[in-house]
Amino acid sequence: MAKIKNVRGWMRFSFITGTVFGFLCGIVLLTILVSYRMDKKSMVIKQMQNTIDDRNTKLEKLEKSLDAINNMQYILKDIEILLNYEGNELDKLEVEKVIEDKYKNLIGKEVSSIDVELVSQVIDKRILIFDEKKYKLKVEKLLLSQVMMMWVNVEAI
Repeated sequence: MAKIKNVRGWMRFSFITGTVFGFLCGIVLLTILVSYRMDKKSMVIKQMQNTIDDRNTKLEKLEKSLDAINNMQYILKDIEILLNYEGNELDKLEVEKVIEDKYKNLIGKEVSSIDVELVSQVIDKRILIFDEKKYKLKVEKLLLSQVMMMWVNVEAI
């Protein structure tokens, strides 16, 4: 009779332990899945916020320079930053946003009045710090027309 009670106690203990362990494993897996999705969604939201900010800035600058466009002068309409960086996508977005913020005041100006050397020196050999990470920027190429295209090499320090 003592063996039967002992076996029942062991079975209860095994059942309760297995149930708790399964519950904890399920919670861990669910947490991992939800955090992965949240990271993806936050990256998409950040990209959309950057796009909205850029388009609002471009719209304001282009509306101000409407008179110059009517005179058939070349006006800077857009800025494209092409980064050479193999790292975290969120860090890449942050670096791109900082670079675009440095140049957003050029949108709407005549291309002939923009000094190319000065434009490239604004971020060339600059060090950016985000969340205790340091990045060194180096301008590889710069193309200035109605769309300013800048190729920037980003190096983690």
